[in-house]
Amino acid sequence: MKLRIDKSFEKDTDEITDKKLLESIADCIKEVRCISKLSDIKNCRKLK
Repeated sequence: MKLRIDKSFEKDTDEITDKKLLESIADCIKEVRCISKLSDIKNCRKLK
């Protein structure tokens, strides 16, 4: 799946100092890039 990361997201993540949180964010991004459809994302639910 193609993924576009907004500059404001990059700016926000640059301010995060918790390495564990940054690793989790990176893992999520990698997972989303490897899938073919949104329903393949783990723990993903439809927003109300």
